[in-house]
Amino acid sequence: MSDLETCIRSGYPLLIEGVEEWIDPLLDPILQRDIYKRGLNYLIKLGNEELSYNNDFKLFMTSKIANPHFVPELSIKVPSIN
Repeated sequence: MSDLETCIRSGYPLLIEGVEEWIDPLLDPILQRDIYKRGLNYLIKLGNEELSYNNDFKLFMTSKIANPHFVPELSIKVPSIN
């Protein structure tokens, strides 16, 4: 979690490896790009904490599952590359 927060604030890419067919709901604001602007800063709310959001942040997730079947709600939020 601390690595995720650091990457969001500083704009570094983050790779999450070994994703299963279920993804933690804590990542929903990131996957939905639920970013809002307050003053000159972009913010995102993770859990009950607001973080400053750097537009250079990228999230990559990989899975070892050959043919994962993600729930439709997740498939709508993110592009999937085989």
